[in-house]
Amino acid sequence: MVLNKKIWVAVGFIIVAFTSILVYARLHNEQSVTANTYQTWQKTFVTRQSDQATYVNAGVDGKKMAMSEAQGLGMLITAQAGRKGWASQTDFDHLLAYYQQNRLVVANQQTNLMNWRQRDGKGAWRTDAHSATDGDLYIAYALHVAASVWPKQSHRIFCVTSTMTSNNC
Repeated sequence: MVLNKKIWVAVGFIIVAFTSILVYARLHNEQSVTANTYQTWQKTFVTRQSDQATYVNAGVDGKKMAMSEAQGLGMLITAQAGRKGWASQTDFDHLLAYYQQNRLVVANQQTNLMNWRQRDGKGAWRTDAHSATDGDLYIAYALHVAASVWPKQSHRIFCVTSTMTSNNC
């Protein structure tokens, strides 16, 4: 009888331990998978253009190509990752700098719209000088999210893309 009681206590302990491990793994696994997915995305698609600017490479078969849709979604993904502590403001700022360098010019006036596509054509970058609404909307939303993630810099983020003169910022 004593042996039976010890076996049931051991079985109960094993069940409690196993259940605890499953609950712990389930609660932490989703966050871990998401963090790893972000890091893999960043290593695979975010490409350095210069010391201060990165772009989301939308090219295939080893070709380099940046598109406003990819840049906007990349900025949004990075801002959301910043909310979780997986990305830094510097990561976001580098994507923002690429956007700033590739804004559309209409009638000799720089707009806040991003040129739709920049691509590597035999060693020289070519720009398609028109915008894509969805890319511009992603960028606008990413700036909004970034301002809430890094509130001390929200004024600077606003000034970067506003049509205000630099004296007002």
